[in-house]
Parts: sequence; C-alpha cells; structure tokens
Amino acid sequence: MAERRKLKERIEIEKKLRKKEDSIRYEFSDTLAVQLRRCIADLNRLAKMDRIIEKDQLLYSVKTNRKAGYVDVIRNY
Repeated sequence: MAERRKLKERIEIEKKLRKKEDSIRYEFSDTLAVQLRRCIADLNRLAKMDRIIEKDQLLYSVKTNRKAGYVDVIRNY
C-alpha cells in the first residue's frame, strides 16, 4: 500500500502544538486555509478515535483573518 505524503504544515502542527493555547501563524492563502481546515478536521477525528477529546470537543481549531493576512492554528486542550 502506498504511503500518503503528509502536508509539511501537518507535521509542524503535530510537533509544535503540544499544550493548551499553543498556536502557529501562517501567511494567508485560500488554498492553504482549505488544506489546513482539512488537516485539522482529520487530526480532530483521530483525537476523538483515540479518546483524547470528547465527541463535542475540538482539539485543534483554525482561525482565519483575510484582512490581516494570516491563518492561525490553535490547540484548544
């Protein structure tokens, strides 16, 4: 089975966001924002499967600010 190539931002998120309120800021781009949302959705799904968080919680969230030109990825728990 072929191994999927991981998004470099996903690897960075998994390494750097270790505790509550950690965050990473990226330059804004529509394609990057979509990629990050999909990545975060997958990481939240995996966290629920591993019982790190409850069903109604989100381990990571994405905040976008188009005017200011950034995308933040934040660890919530």
